[in-house]
Amino acid sequence: MPIIPNFPAALLEEHRLWHHTNHHSNPANLPPGYGEKFLQFHRQYIAKALQWYERQGYDMRLVAPWQEVPEEIRSAPCYDRNAEMRIRNNPESFATADELGLFLEASNLHGCIHETAAKLYGQPDL
Repeated sequence: MPIIPNFPAALLEEHRLWHHTNHHSNPANLPPGYGEKFLQFHRQYIAKALQWYERQGYDMRLVAPWQEVPEEIRSAPCYDRNAEMRIRNNPESFATADELGLFLEASNLHGCIHETAAKLYGQPDL
């Protein structure tokens, strides 16, 4: 995956700042409400990034959502396949969006996907 030409530094900084501002040293012990804030921020952030990408006239097929997490990421030592299976096969086990967001962070799925994809695709800012 090549680096996206001219990707706005302000968008990268917005993502970094959100995580810096909302950082907790123990992802297994996040405060109530964090999970919902996490999901809302990321949904809005992805929408902004995709809007920018489309305005550049880039091929939107190149940033289409994955239908599956790539096996190269799923094979990483940090990846929790059991957590993925709970989300995919038992979504009703999450009583609220907050609970789902907290689980994504506590299970390290979010962090592992970022970290592993950055290495695999040569995208340190990913």
